[in-house]
Amino acid sequence: MNQEEPLTSHASVNVMLALEDEFDVEFPDSMLRKATFASISNLSDALRQLIAEAA
Repeated sequence: MNQEEPLTSHASVNVMLALEDEFDVEFPDSMLRKATFASISNLSDALRQLIAEAA
């Protein structure tokens, strides 16, 4: 099975900023961990949580 390379810290920041702009949310310090950006599933879960909290 082919495993994807993890995001660099710079790429993670770019993804975070794009998601914050697109969904009008802000990632709290507690979510700024490698694990949050380790997979699309983790990012999706974090984004769902942020959107629910903002509602």
